Amino acid sequence: MPIPQDDEALIENMGPFPPESYIWPMAATGFHDHVLHETLSALRGRRKRWQAMRAAALVLVFALGVAAGRVSSGVAETEQQTSHVSATIEAEIPEGDDPALLEIRAEHPPTGNAAQLFLRAGDLFLLERMDIRAAMRCYGRYLRLAPEDRAPDLDDTWLLASLKRTF
Repeated sequence: MPIPQDDEALIENMGPFPPESYIWPMAATGFHDHVLHETLSALRGRRKRWQAMRAAALVLVFALGVAAGRVSSGVAETEQQTSHVSATIEAEIPEGDDPALLEIRAEHPPTGNAAQLFLRAGDLFLLERMDIRAAMRCYGRYLRLAPEDRAPDLDDTWLLASLKRTF
């Protein structure tokens, strides 16, 4: 079939469009109201869910606060119990040059020489065991307990002398 060169012949044979072809199809009666009702109920449902989640979060935070209060009251009772236990620990720790035992004895000193025990434990940790972290821990406690002894001394280890400069 040959392609016509002139499109005029195709358009001339067409008649006018019927008037119904210019009318847009309308939605069924009540469709608009139904869509509006469904949309609003979905939005209301979301809002109610968010409100419920906020209320649940508030209840959870309140419950955690109550639980923290009960735990902290249990800690106070535990501290009272540990004071009774510390007396028995002092009797069980033997004297010696073990730095770990010296550190434990310094935490529960029978007399007021905790600072000197921490100093001795720090020296032993550093010089005998080469445990720098434990020595720093003991030296830090020593410097907190004996704040007047901040001047560098010739008998101080290199770690204690550097900590004295920084404290």
